[in-house]
Parts: sequence; C-alpha cells; structure tokens
Amino acid sequence: MTKAVTWRGGLRLTADSESGWVSVALIGDQGKVLATSRPVEGSVTDGEVHFDGLNRLEDLAGRSVRLRFVLQRAKLFSFVLTR
Repeated sequence: MTKAVTWRGGLRLTADSESGWVSVALIGDQGKVLATSRPVEGSVTDGEVHFDGLNRLEDLAGRSVRLRFVLQRAKLFSFVLTR
C-alpha cells in the first residue's frame, strides 16, 4: 500500500503481467475501500486503469487516498496519477 496521495481523477501504470494480472484498490482516510480496479492483464505501458464501484472517479479529486496494488504473477514498473 502506498502512503497517502492526493487523488487527481485517474491512474495509469506500466506493468508486465503476461501470465497474471494487476489490480488496484483506492483506500480512503478511514481504511475503507472506495473503488477496486478491473484486473490489468498483459504487458502494459502507460495503460489506463479502470475502476468499478464509483460512477465518477473525478468526484474523488482532491481527496487523500492510498493505493493498494495486488499482483498475481506480475511486475509493476511504474504508476502515475492523472486527471
């Protein structure tokens, strides 16, 4: 899990998950899961992460969240918060 960051509305990542997947959960201040991503599969460079559980992730913009990455037979190389 990352330290607290200010959510900007989107997330992109670079990962190698040819034989597995990467998923991400957005965790709020109180430790509650706000949204969970769809699994990202395959080798991805600067791929957009899509979340379930919220209609508009932009509504969280400016809020403090932590990111919890779950990797199954995958390597995470980088991630960036986007608008």
